[in-house]
Amino acid sequence: MSASEASSSGYVNDAWPSSDADGVVHIPLNLTKITIGKCPHLIFEGSREDLVGFTSLDEDAQEKGRCLLPQSLDQLVWTGCPQKTMRPCFVGNPTCLRKLELNEGSLEYLQVDSCTALEELEVENCHPLVAIEGTQVLGTLRSLVLLVNSSMESLQLHSCTALEHLEIQYCSSLISLEGLRSLVNLKHLKILYSPALVSLTTLESYEPIEGISSHSYELFPALESLEVHDLSPLNTSFCKGLTCLRSLMLIELESTRLTDEQERALLLLRSLQELCFVECEDLVHLPAGLHGLHSLNTLKITCCNSISGLPKEGLPPSLEKLEIYDCSDELSEGCRSLATSKLEVEIDGCYVN
Repeated sequence: MSASEASSSGYVNDAWPSSDADGVVHIPLNLTKITIGKCPHLIFEGSREDLVGFTSLDEDAQEKGRCLLPQSLDQLVWTGCPQKTMRPCFVGNPTCLRKLELNEGSLEYLQVDSCTALEELEVENCHPLVAIEGTQVLGTLRSLVLLVNSSMESLQLHSCTALEHLEIQYCSSLISLEGLRSLVNLKHLKILYSPALVSLTTLESYEPIEGISSHSYELFPALESLEVHDLSPLNTSFCKGLTCLRSLMLIELESTRLTDEQERALLLLRSLQELCFVECEDLVHLPAGLHGLHSLNTLKITCCNSISGLPKEGLPPSLEKLEIYDCSDELSEGCRSLATSKLEVEIDGCYVN
């Protein structure tokens, strides 16, 4: 453990818990990282002078979830938070907290209105979590990851203009993502097994207007990678604004083929360099217009046993790597003969000579 870190083991700067009371740890004001792991009865109390206060001494502050933290704190990782409400606060108000990671626990409301320097926020397996409040101050946030949080229904993103990475997985009640148009710096978007994907289907890119920056009408103008489990966002109004998209991963699709509109939308992704189909057991036909993706250099097909062959029009001449893994024998054999000095073919982990 470094001198600037403390953990739930009870050691701080290689010191034992204070001898005046069993299990008491005095936290230094220059602490940069705190990690707490499954301590359901943990309560940090104390004064501002020696800063031992995740929860304030008064009951009203405890009910409001106020957690008094060192102004120097850079990272807080808490597994099994026992509080229903959590509101990180900082001595002297200014904060250096860059990363907040919460796993499991009883948390219902997370208030981040004091986390004005936050760059990374990850919340995982917090099933009681209903809302993340105070997001209007998250102008510095660069990464937001929400995994397996089943009670949250909406998320405000209007102020998250610096966000570059947004990942939402297995959030079964999360329907509404508000403020998606504000994410002009978003580079990586992953939405899997969550109704939040519906929020993308209602978005569209506007036509440019003279005198207005292109970012004002382009949707996700900086987006480089997209991972989804459904084809619903693949429409022309959504895709025409994805001018920087380089990687598209489609996972566990339930469709047997792309619709005509989805085929047209795919061809609008003129910067696309990598296309992946993963565990699409129902998919029978690859996109018929695959050959029209003139920037595509990598095609990966993994665990898609219903696909028996490539499109009649063939593959784009720009393709440099074709990777087939755990697919039908027909598809594997059909791709084996395509290996050339220009096109590298890999089947089930082995390169074709």
